[in-house]
Amino acid sequence: MDGLVTKLAKDLRNVFEENFDYFDESGVPFFGMFPENCCQGASVFLGMLLSHFFTRDIIKVVHGSTRNRLYHHFWVEVDSKIYDLTLDQFYKNMGDKYTGIEFPVYGEDKHPLRQYFFYKEKMSAVLAFSIFVQKHANLEEILPAYQFISRELEVMGWKIPSPE
Repeated sequence: MDGLVTKLAKDLRNVFEENFDYFDESGVPFFGMFPENCCQGASVFLGMLLSHFFTRDIIKVVHGSTRNRLYHHFWVEVDSKIYDLTLDQFYKNMGDKYTGIEFPVYGEDKHPLRQYFFYKEKMSAVLAFSIFVQKHANLEEILPAYQFISRELEVMGWKIPSPE
C-alpha cells in the first residue's frame, strides 16, 4: 500500500508543479507560488484522491500549528505515514534549523517539523475538503480543478472515479 500511496502523492506533486498557473488562474486559492502557501489545498486534494483507493479511516489531513498558533501547515497521514507535498517551502527559511525539509515527504514515520508544528488536529479528508471550500475556496472552482487533476493523473495511468 505504501508504494501506491507514494506514487499517487509524487504524481500529484508533479501535476501541481507543472500546472500551478492553471490552478491559480482557475481560482484555486494560494497556488500561484507553489509549493509556498498552498499546503492546505494540496493536502485536501491528496486526501480526497486517496479516499478513492483506501479505507477512509486511515486517511487523515493534519493541521499543525506552532505553539503560539501564529503559523500553520497541512499534510496527510495514511496509516500513520506522513505525506507532505509542500514541505520544501520551509527549506529557504528553516533549513539551517531542521533537516530533511528540502524535499516533499513521502511515507515517513515522523514529520520533520513535528517540533515546530506542535499542535496537531487530525481530520477526515472529507471534513478537510469541506473546511477548505467553506473558508477559502468555492465548489465552483474546486470541482473543475479536481476534474483537471483526475484527467492529468489518468494520463499517468491512474483511474480515478468522478466525485459524486
